Order: sequence, then C-alpha cells, then structure tokens
Amino acid sequence: MSGGTITRHDAVIYHDNDFEIFLDPANNTHNYLEFEINALGTVWDLYLSKPYRDPGHTILDNWEFAGMKTAVHVEGTLNNPDDTDQSWSVEVFIPWESIYQVVRGKKMPLPGEQIRVNFSRVQWTTEIRNGQYVKVPIEGESEIREYNWVWAPTGIINIHLPELWGYVQFSGKTAGEGTESFIKNPDEETKWILRNLYYRQSEYASAYGRYATDLNLLKPEEVCTDTQAKEIKLYNTPSMYEITLPGATGKVWHIREDGLVWSD
Repeated sequence: MSGGTITRHDAVIYHDNDFEIFLDPANNTHNYLEFEINALGTVWDLYLSKPYRDPGHTILDNWEFAGMKTAVHVEGTLNNPDDTDQSWSVEVFIPWESIYQVVRGKKMPLPGEQIRVNFSRVQWTTEIRNGQYVKVPIEGESEIREYNWVWAPTGIINIHLPELWGYVQFSGKTAGEGTESFIKNPDEETKWILRNLYYRQSEYASAYGRYATDLNLLKPEEVCTDTQAKEIKLYNTPSMYEITLPGATGKVWHIREDGLVWSD
C-alpha cells in the first residue's frame, strides 16, 4: 500500500494519500476548521479565518484540536509493493468544546441545530519503480495531480467553499434509538440569495476594479423573486459593501465583501 511517507505533525498531509474533515461550526463560511490524516496516523489540524478567495484570510497551522484522539487501521503493508493490500480506515474523536472554541459563547450543539461539514479523500496515482511507489500523472494527463473524492461536491477542484458543503443536523437521541428527519432551515435560502450577490460583486470588481454601488447592476431579480429583490439593500464605502435581506423567520441577513454572512 502506498501513500504513507509524512511523519511530521502539521506538515502538508495531502501530499500523501489522506482523509480530510472540514467543519464550519457557525455556518457563516468564516472561522472554520480542517483536519487531515495519512495512513501513518500523521495529523495536520488547522484553523482558517476565511476561505482562500477572501481578502485578509489567516491560516494557523499551529492551531490544535484540543483533546482530539485518532486511530488508523491498515489492512496490508504500507510502502511495500511486494504484497496485495486491502484498505485502510480512520477513526477520529474531537470534543465538542474543541470544535466550538471558534464560536464565542457556545460549547456544543443543541438538538436540531445544523452545521456545514465536508469530507475529502485524496489519492495519488502511482507506479512501482525500483521497488518503490512513485507518483505519476493520471491516465490521459501530463501533469501529476491528486484525485479528490468528496462527500459534498463543490463542482470544481476546490473544497474551500464552505457554503457548498453538506449539512449535518444534530439529534438528542442516542445512536440506534430511533431516527429523525432532516428539517430544511428556511434562512438558508435567504443566505444563498446573498451569496449569489456576493459572487456577482466579486465578478463586477474583477471587471471594473471596484464594487457595484447600484444594486440593479447585480441583477438580483435573476437570483430571487421580485418581492425579495425589492427588499434587498446595498450599502457601500469606497472599498467595502454590505448587502441585506430579511429572511422567512424574521431575521435580517447580511453579507459583506469578505463573504461573512450573519443575522441581526
């Protein structure tokens, strides 16, 4: 089995075959967490203040999931091309307080709450040369790159789009003692309308060197109903903007130029 070479904690683990977890506890695309582990059990855990696309993002490699426990099981032999391997598996325990340290005043989720989550499996194409695994291009390609299998596809090779991750809804029931239905939060539709306007502002700024100050230039009627479009407000400064829209539950939702979304 190939893919187990990195042994230094907080190294860039996806240069090996790995498994990854992404968590956005506040469901606002900011202050999210990433975890990566390879078949040797080497871990990279980090904090990201914003996605890479947004200005002013900070990445803390030395951030740690306090109290985290991990285990790896290999059905085969790592880095030995002379035998046939079956699989490898990962088990991870992360305390609630460790996850929610990026959400002020919160220590764990309540039943019914939802957060954005994604999982990724990275796999490199290899061939055996001189008794060792060597990375090679994917068949039909000329450059060496990895495969990425993800739980919630983003549509492009970029998992750092938290607004496109899947939802996990929490339950107060013990596992195996009944089921609960997923309940769609109506505020997510409002947030998605604002996110589309954020995309359009980014495109406008790329084309003209500034953000649009006239909401009509973003054509909101293309991403929402006429009634909703009339409720959208756009506020600008020379280098920033804020867009607001009332939601179905009575909250007013906001988004700004760095992608942060929040409600009153």
